[in-house]
Amino acid sequence: MAEERLHILQMLKDKTITVEEAERLLRALDGPGDSAGEAADAPPRMGPGRWGGSRDRGPHGAHRIPPVPPVPPHGGHRFPVPPIPRVPPIPPVPPDIMGAAFFEEVEDFADLADLDDFPDMDELEDTFGDMDDHLDDEGFTGRFVFAGRRGPGGPGGPLGPRGPRGPIGPRGRRRGFGPGWDIRTSDLVEALEPFGYEELGNGDLSRLRIHNVTPDFIRELAEAGLTDLRIRDMVDMRLHNMEAGQVIGFRQVWPDVSMRAIRELIIHGITPSYVAQMREHFPDIDVRAIREFGIHGLEPSYVAGMREHFPDITTREIREFGIHGLEPSYVAGLREQFPEISAREIREFGIHGLEPSYVAGMREQFPEISAKEIVRFGFHGLDPAYVAGMREQFPDITARDIARFGVHQIEPSYVAEVREQLPDISAKEIVKLGIHDIQPDYVVKLREDMMAVGYDMLTVKDIIRMYLHEFDPAFVEEMRVAGFGDLPLRKIVELWAYNIDRAYIDQVRAEGQPDIAPDDLIQMRKGERRSTERRVQTLARDLHEMGFRGVSSGDVLDLLALGVDRAAIEAARAADPDLTLKGLIRQLRQPPSQGGAE
Repeated sequence: MAEERLHILQMLKDKTITVEEAERLLRALDGPGDSAGEAADAPPRMGPGRWGGSRDRGPHGAHRIPPVPPVPPHGGHRFPVPPIPRVPPIPPVPPDIMGAAFFEEVEDFADLADLDDFPDMDELEDTFGDMDDHLDDEGFTGRFVFAGRRGPGGPGGPLGPRGPRGPIGPRGRRRGFGPGWDIRTSDLVEALEPFGYEELGNGDLSRLRIHNVTPDFIRELAEAGLTDLRIRDMVDMRLHNMEAGQVIGFRQVWPDVSMRAIRELIIHGITPSYVAQMREHFPDIDVRAIREFGIHGLEPSYVAGMREHFPDITTREIREFGIHGLEPSYVAGLREQFPEISAREIREFGIHGLEPSYVAGMREQFPEISAKEIVRFGFHGLDPAYVAGMREQFPDITARDIARFGVHQIEPSYVAEVREQLPDISAKEIVKLGIHDIQPDYVVKLREDMMAVGYDMLTVKDIIRMYLHEFDPAFVEEMRVAGFGDLPLRKIVELWAYNIDRAYIDQVRAEGQPDIAPDDLIQMRKGERRSTERRVQTLARDLHEMGFRGVSSGDVLDLLALGVDRAAIEAARAADPDLTLKGLIRQLRQPPSQGGAE
């Protein structure tokens, strides 16, 4: 085998074959031996018997394949065929270093860099970061044993006795691959010698070749002094078109920056000069903050201005200010009015467009007002003049009451009129009256009229209830005549709302209920209303089913008042198919002598 390998290497050196052809020849040398080939060339053995009989079938009843006639000797064909050279004998396969030696044992956690050779590690490192970085940062040392370690009985068997552990030497980049790899890795390994790589693993080799990390590129990195880079760093540089000069530039302004951070900065178009200026204005800034500043287009001068007016501001707060377009001068103006204002409150002012001049006006009219209350005023569109008018009417009014007035658009002039007529009314009661637009003169007259009939303690709630139902104070005297003289005001307003007048009460009493109470009258009226609503709904549905269009609630109520049901309407429609609903109502309203319905 050694002679064949030397012969292949000599052909590669003489450039009579390519690297790919040499690889195929080497793989052929590692294939099955001559014995397998001879067995494959031998014709299949056939059992005794004739074709077509049961003896010619296999063990499962399948027909046997007839023997193939032998190939005639060379020259027996019509056209001469050149002889096929035999493949030279192939030596035995070298030991599986990947499966045996590599998985035997990893003596130090630092050797976990060899895990890069596994295909799944790319996905794991994309999620959790590079294993080397984690172990270096944490300073792990110790012993790590793979679960698949070979024992005396082979893979999966019991582990043999472990020998004494030797001293752990300095970290090195050893790749445990032996003969057969020199053709593919010689140039790369030679270029990687300044980086501390003695040999090259299969995973690293695949990454370098797939991403076109050439020996020339590696030599350029070594000449630039970047000999501490790993295989992954080189691949990242190739993927993102990173040049050695860029890496050197970032390291000059930030000596301890990692390659991963440099990659992120370059991807987002951030330059070393940008990083240098940011670190000058913000010495303890991290890579993530610089990247966020760059993404949102925040200049170093912007950061410097924010820190000048807000020394304890964080990078996150600066980024939020930049997103909302808040300038350092804006922050300075707000902090003049509120020295203890927080970054969150400044952001709220900016979101609602509240200028420092607005804040100054509010504090002039309301010195004890808080930043949160100013934001509430600004949200509802209240200006300093509005606040001044309210405080003139209510010197001790709270910011919450002012905001409540503003929400319901109650003007200071309305408050002044109400307080003039009702000096003892509170701000909360004025708001309730203002919501329903109840004018002060209505309140004064209603109080006078109700006082005349014996109700002199009206609450704001009573006034609002009577206003909504258009209550007439004369109804109180009518109820007294009907026998209900000592009722609470709330009950009298309810009788009014259900249209229970003296005529209705007399009718109910005449029908056999002389002692009926006000609550019973209200329940009866509620039942009548529900019954009427059901009749209206039923008749409206019937009219639609009969083909009438444009039926209004007034038409339905008119028909019910005239005592017309569905049968009467169908009879009138049968007599006059063109009869409309309004025409039917006009006919029913005419007296019989004028041709109306009887």
